Amino acid sequence: GVLYDAKSLYPEAIKLYFEALKVYQDINDNAGMSKVYGSLGISYKDQKVYDRALEYYNKSISINIKMNNDKANDANYVNLGNLYYSLENYDKALEYYLKVKISYELAGNERGLGIVIGNIGGVYEKKSDYSAALKNYRTALEINEKLGNKRIQTINLLDIGNIYLLNRDYLQAENYYTEALNLSLKIEANDITQDCYLNLSLIFEKTQRFKQGLEYYKKFIEIRDSTFSIDAKNKSIELEYSHKYEIKKVKDS
Repeated sequence: GVLYDAKSLYPEAIKLYFEALKVYQDINDNAGMSKVYGSLGISYKDQKVYDRALEYYNKSISINIKMNNDKANDANYVNLGNLYYSLENYDKALEYYLKVKISYELAGNERGLGIVIGNIGGVYEKKSDYSAALKNYRTALEINEKLGNKRIQTINLLDIGNIYLLNRDYLQAENYYTEALNLSLKIEANDITQDCYLNLSLIFEKTQRFKQGLEYYKKFIEIRDSTFSIDAKNKSIELEYSHKYEIKKVKDS
């Protein structure tokens, strides 16, 4: 399921998550259920179905609290920060990110720090504090290069490019966007690839390379429409209700 999510194949991911959830429910594995609920929250958040994402994050958090497993909720708090970021509640997002950053530092969790520091940079970018944003993005990139976390590394490169674009340093922005594009194509991260194409099309427009700009914008549209189709979103929700119906049949039998 996680691999399908990374490639933006959401219906396939949802299907596998609910299959895993049923297995964990059958054997009463609370830790497994918590992980699946968290993954479902991420998948729905990425599809912009925020109310359902919040529902699954809270289910995961509740299970971990009952198990006295506070550490397991660090990832959920990061995901809640991501959700509030998407809802443009940046102060709330920063509150969750900073809370988790302290926890990761105490635990020596470099992989977690590589993610949350980049997210903190994103909040500062939205608050127009570009200096603080760039500082956090560069720190995150260094960590993720060291760890070999290519997907997050690609996001860091894209984010740094965004800061240079905002500062009208188009050459530097193009360099970072191109590096991000090449890496995203290599790891087949379609959601990141589409952003790279869109941002490069903006750079080409700003630098009066209109033919290249149109070419990259068309590539952006092609990937966007194939990734976030209405049919795919509806299929994900249909799979959820199918799972609930199966649970009801078992209870009623």
